[in-house]
Amino acid sequence: MRKIWTAAAILVLAGSACGGGAATRTVLVDYASDQFAGAFLSYFPKNVEVRQGDTVVFRQSWSGEAHSVTMGSLVDAYGRQIEKDGLFKLFEQKGYEGLPHETPKDIKPIEDKIPVMFAPPNYNKAAQNGAQPCYLATGDPPKNAGKACTKAEQVQPQFTGRQRFYSSGYIHYAGANGNTFRVKIAPDASPGRYFFFCNNHGPFMSGWLTVKAKGSSIPSETTVNRTALNEANTVLRPMTEAFNLAKDGRYPIPPDQVNDIKGAGLPTAVIGGKTVYKGWWGGFGAEHVNTAVGLEFIPKTATVKVGQKVSWLLVGPPHTVSFDVPKYFPIFTIAGDGSVDRNPKLDPPAGGSPKPGEQKNGVLNVDGGTWDGSHFFSSGTLGADKVAIYSLRFSKPGTYKYACLVHPAMVGTVTVTS
Repeated sequence: MRKIWTAAAILVLAGSACGGGAATRTVLVDYASDQFAGAFLSYFPKNVEVRQGDTVVFRQSWSGEAHSVTMGSLVDAYGRQIEKDGLFKLFEQKGYEGLPHETPKDIKPIEDKIPVMFAPPNYNKAAQNGAQPCYLATGDPPKNAGKACTKAEQVQPQFTGRQRFYSSGYIHYAGANGNTFRVKIAPDASPGRYFFFCNNHGPFMSGWLTVKAKGSSIPSETTVNRTALNEANTVLRPMTEAFNLAKDGRYPIPPDQVNDIKGAGLPTAVIGGKTVYKGWWGGFGAEHVNTAVGLEFIPKTATVKVGQKVSWLLVGPPHTVSFDVPKYFPIFTIAGDGSVDRNPKLDPPAGGSPKPGEQKNGVLNVDGGTWDGSHFFSSGTLGADKVAIYSLRFSKPGTYKYACLVHPAMVGTVTVTS
């Protein structure tokens, strides 16, 4: 998790009860495309209406990116101030680059009270005050990242709209409630509009829940699902186009990265007046899309020779390039006491000693050396302001599968010939 401020499917048709009874409305957390693996850092739809006594089901599509649903009057104050300052509109127009570099002074005092899911400085260790569930009628959540809310405060109540803090914490992909967070709206919930967001990916992965009085008219589940799909498609279309360009070797390099990528010795070409990268990708993005990242190795299968240096240009959130991955490699675990832990084998390099990387102008360049194909070997998580480059050689012929440990759908195969 980055600091909140600076951070970047199957559509389930859950029918409502007949006869005017309590209804269920579904909000998708992230999204799964049948075109490519990706992470969609949004809720679909962003706005949902329910009545007193209804239920909202937040259904997560697991991409490897950890999410939460975090609400409450403290969070409402946060969202309303961001809205008042016009920053949601600014983000839609210009993305993260258009936002202030520092949290505005009228927002920071509120933000400082809201725990994040992963603790600084490296954001690779779960912050228990933000990663574990917490439901507070009054008062603020613990400031100490190592201190979770009490067990009594982790028992989920019905949502009244009057709680100070109401957070799912990390939504686990496994277990009886895997990928699901259900919010029962109390029969006496205060009608109103409530802000919710992900305390891992920040306030621009967010939405609004409107609670109406019992008996009020609200959109049908079919309408809600159609809206969710339409919102997802506005992001999916440019991302699919970018994916196809990358597969065809026509993916344009952002102008501010051209010199750095050329300087690293990576293959480029000029097509249609734009400089494109002609090598291997790990992840991709699309111009003007700030809420989605592609999670694909491109090409997915490739053939190289023994001793040949290959390089991946890693784009988006931190990735790994990892070989001979154990069959069971959990990204996160939840211990018996409720503590959330990130796999300690995920982030550090493994199986060798890659040379320290050099980061220049936001581009990280790491040489992983040579792998003999006989043991678990991982780059460790690599991320940079712009892109990261990871290079490797193979000393023995064979067919080797590899993956990103952070994003389980991000996989590839290399065949090495003599």
